[in-house]
Amino acid sequence: MAALTASVTTMATDLGTFADTAALIVHNRGPVSVYIGGSAVTADETSTGGLEVVEGEKVGLPAKSGAGTADLYAITAAGSSTVTVFYRD
Repeated sequence: MAALTASVTTMATDLGTFADTAALIVHNRGPVSVYIGGSAVTADETSTGGLEVVEGEKVGLPAKSGAGTADLYAITAAGSSTVTVFYRD
């Protein structure tokens, strides 16, 4: 298993490009909530609003069949938070 760690702010932060066959675990180390999604992710409940991951929470994203890749982004509503993505291809 490999890991990438990033500091996430109020600007969409690229957490990495992953094969769509990779299972991911996103761990928000805090201290504020982050929202994960695509490159246009926002920290709200609009159509581009991301999946909220609260401080200390871990979220699993299952692998899916296919041969492509996808970028994962995160953003905060205010402040910054540390996020680690664990993945296995």
